[in-house]
Amino acid sequence: MIYFTTFAFSANLLTIVILSRGKCGLSKCITIYLVSMAAADLLVLIFDVIVYEMNEIYFPDSFLDFTPVCSLNFFLVFASIECSVWLTVAFTFDRFVAICCQKISTQYCTAKTAGVVVVT
Repeated sequence: MIYFTTFAFSANLLTIVILSRGKCGLSKCITIYLVSMAAADLLVLIFDVIVYEMNEIYFPDSFLDFTPVCSLNFFLVFASIECSVWLTVAFTFDRFVAICCQKISTQYCTAKTAGVVVVT
């Protein structure tokens, strides 16, 4: 599990760095979605895999099991997972509009729309 976590953490971090440079030949809209999806997946790795699962395996009776910290951890785990899922849905819908509905794609598939979707 540690090797997978290390590889996934490094891959997501590298993805964020490469895409943030903006020299990949992708549109700004796609770049915003992909960077936010990589960041959301990084948060899932941090809160679900590293904090929650590693705590259960290696530190069964740590301070993370106290009620306020445990509640915060559960909130962060599920919020990061939901964020990752809904960003995938938003990106898929954006690509659907860009490919199948080309008349409205010039209005919808913009960096501003992607930014608003990611923030909300």
